[in-house]
Amino acid sequence: MGGGPSVVRAGAAWFDRFAGVRLIVINAGLLLFLMPVASWVKVTTSLVVLVALASFIPLLLGGAKASARMRRALLAHEEPPEVPERTPWSMNQAVAGVAVLVLAVTVGVAVDPASAGVAPSTPASSVAVAPTGNTTRVEVTARGMTFTPNRVVVPAGDRLVVVVHNEDPTTAHDLVIGDTRTARIPPGQSAELDAGVMGASVEGYCSVPGHRQMGMTLQVVVEGGNPPRGFRAHHRRAFQRGRAADPPEPGGSRGRPHRSGAGAADR
Repeated sequence: MGGGPSVVRAGAAWFDRFAGVRLIVINAGLLLFLMPVASWVKVTTSLVVLVALASFIPLLLGGAKASARMRRALLAHEEPPEVPERTPWSMNQAVAGVAVLVLAVTVGVAVDPASAGVAPSTPASSVAVAPTGNTTRVEVTARGMTFTPNRVVVPAGDRLVVVVHNEDPTTAHDLVIGDTRTARIPPGQSAELDAGVMGASVEGYCSVPGHRQMGMTLQVVVEGGNPPRGFRAHHRRAFQRGRAADPPEPGGSRGRPHRSGAGAADR
């Protein structure tokens, strides 16, 4: 804007406000986003990074006004406005920046602790059960906010393998069952999840932020096992009734469990 060092200092005093906080939040936040952290942690850290970036706009406007006031005062030979001395970097700002990121991570973990691995439900594959040596293999499709079928039945002691086909034209999905999960599945692609030997019923879900909350879940009902605490009441009743075959889709067997192994023929 011109006007000499005084005008520049007046504008810089605004630009230097919370400079250390913004620097830490933006750079460390972007680094956190690139790390393999839970989806909701990515969401919360990206939000605070966006806020830190957007804060430059009001600071820019304030700096421009401060520079203009200083320039007018100098041209009118008036007493120039006092320019406060600001330190762009300090220990207090460093602590504040780290605290903001810690809060963002905490909120992200609190939204979905299971995805973050902090408070996961007891994995069905960790429940003590005698392995049958058989494998139950099932195929499901992901489209919109739904897995089809959204419930599968597997005998206790069988190893469960789920093949997920993402038929959503625009959105990536994944599948989490207990402590196992697929990678993000791009539209039109498939992934296989080996959930291990199943000993108790469990709810699988898509860990993309908001998808589980919108009902994108897969109920795994273990026949002969125990429903875990928190298992939904209507799925508990289905478990108690025993195996209920899902109707096949027209023109194919996708969604129908296929059991293989040494004892499969005995059933």
